[in-house]
Amino acid sequence: MKPAQEVLRAVVRQIEKGEMTKAYRSLQALHNAARDEGDGNVEGAALHLMGVVAHEQGRPDEAIALLEKSLERRRAVGDRPGEGASYHQLGIVFHDQGWYEK
Repeated sequence: MKPAQEVLRAVVRQIEKGEMTKAYRSLQALHNAARDEGDGNVEGAALHLMGVVAHEQGRPDEAIALLEKSLERRRAVGDRPGEGASYHQLGIVFHDQGWYEK
């Protein structure tokens, strides 16, 4: 498998091109590999981007669940900037759904 950062860059390019299904599959594989290897940083990033893709595909409940899992992983490894990014993305999902009380 390619190094994680290279895979993440490729996935971001896929997202930017609108290749959401392809990006999601790549992220699932990356997430599984990171989980198996115990790499919480990559696992948190993969979950975050899976949440972004789910949101873009109109699946807000799945997006929220993935972003909350991302937050858990990022907290566990002390990734404060990653936590901030996941909270920000959660806010975007809530806003887009009109869920202003969350």
